[in-house]
Amino acid sequence: MPAILIIDDNEEIRTLWTEVLEEEGHEIIQAESGVVGVKIARARKLDVIVTDIMMPDKDGLETIMEIQSHNPTAKIIAVSGGGSMLKESFLPVAGALGAVITLQKPVDINEFCAAVSTVAAA
Repeated sequence: MPAILIIDDNEEIRTLWTEVLEEEGHEIIQAESGVVGVKIARARKLDVIVTDIMMPDKDGLETIMEIQSHNPTAKIIAVSGGGSMLKESFLPVAGALGAVITLQKPVDINEFCAAVSTVAAA
């Protein structure tokens, strides 16, 4: 069963994505911030890490850089719900930092699940 870490400061999004991915047979670990997500990523073997970009304390770009420095082969999906200017500037940066897929919020749940399955199978 693939282990997936979801890092997002929005509890409703974490809960929705957890429920949907658990129905598909994935083991889900949740983190409410980049700080907590990095700690979990260092302590556990994970198949996929999904991180929001716009978060307080440690944004998704910092989170990706820290995870990549500890685990350069980490499979990361970056998601951003910022304004259109932010999406255009931060998602390509997330990809350059190592995110294998970038998605804009609101994300179609089927597109999200397909992205997670693709990355988990790679």
